[in-house]
Amino acid sequence: MGHIFISYSHKDTTYAHGLADHLRNMGFDTWIDERLDYGSQWPHEIQRQLDSCDAFILIMTPRSFASDWVQSELQRAKRKLKPIFPLLLEGDEPWLSVESTQYYDVRGGTFPDERFYSAIKRVVSSGAAIQVTDKLPKAVVAVSLEKPRFWMKTEVLIAIIGGIAAVIAASAAMVVPLTGLISQQPAPTEPRIQPSVNPQEMHPLETPTVFIPTLTSTAIIPPTWTNVPPTTTATLISTPTTTPTFIPTNTPTATTTPSQTPTNTPTIKTYINVSTGHCLDSNGTDVYPLSCNGGNYQNWDRQGQRLVNIATGLCLDSNGEGKVYILNCNGGDFQNWERQGQRLVNVATGLCLDSNGTAVYTLDCNGGSYQNWK
Repeated sequence: MGHIFISYSHKDTTYAHGLADHLRNMGFDTWIDERLDYGSQWPHEIQRQLDSCDAFILIMTPRSFASDWVQSELQRAKRKLKPIFPLLLEGDEPWLSVESTQYYDVRGGTFPDERFYSAIKRVVSSGAAIQVTDKLPKAVVAVSLEKPRFWMKTEVLIAIIGGIAAVIAASAAMVVPLTGLISQQPAPTEPRIQPSVNPQEMHPLETPTVFIPTLTSTAIIPPTWTNVPPTTTATLISTPTTTPTFIPTNTPTATTTPSQTPTNTPTIKTYINVSTGHCLDSNGTDVYPLSCNGGNYQNWDRQGQRLVNIATGLCLDSNGEGKVYILNCNGGDFQNWERQGQRLVNVATGLCLDSNGTAVYTLDCNGGSYQNWK
């Protein structure tokens, strides 16, 4: 049975986890992104799990509607032709992007009804019960067995004819006084029906005639199917890799005063999490914690409020969903990090850079040591 991918906003974690546990208790295999193992690169893992899933559950709320990640996952699921099951958890109506798909109303935090689980089961079990066999169908075998039944009827017919002949002979013996004129064993004058079977199967009163039976068998040859590969031309649809462009709503006003540190003076530093002892690391695609090794992938050039990775030249970035990643430097506030003591606070979201030893993300600033970077 294939697995089910659940797409949701992290602000709806309670319901998403409850639904996942409920599906697992019913025997389904579910996947949500909190299940990443240590050291996993979560964007690659999310893409792999989405591409290999048998069903895609979308939890619709105003928060997931505003989530760039949820929208991206939905578009990829549609492009990969995944069966989509929208659940309306909050809101007045389903989204326009799934308007043509049947949705299930779970407002109030309820779980879907039996129709939902039956539909899911049909999708994730598709193809599992199909069996391929090279035996002939039963209807063909039944046709070949008709001949023995026909000869049973012939034997009955011969017995009846023999009985009638015996009655006629007995009647003739009673009517004609000259018994000598009547043969005690008259030879039948009727033409005998000669069956085309073995003489041992004939009526015991008949004298078998030795002959070579000619059996005409009709061979039932199953059709020969020739697999001709379709002559379709595959069209590769490449997904353009776009760089998010952040357009500020207000015209930025330069507030730099001569007393501040010039932004063109680089300060190279390795950021170590106080609680875990792991260094902030990147491979050009993901950001994650790793044991400190002194490499340039763990060195960050602080240019003003930006943190630029020395090895890749890309900027540390984040969004309102708590995701932390690395992108081309674009000057937006989502790439600006204000240093407050040992905390790194994202200017655009106001959230603090955090880590649990297996992943890097942003959360509300709480003063804990997991949000301290020395």
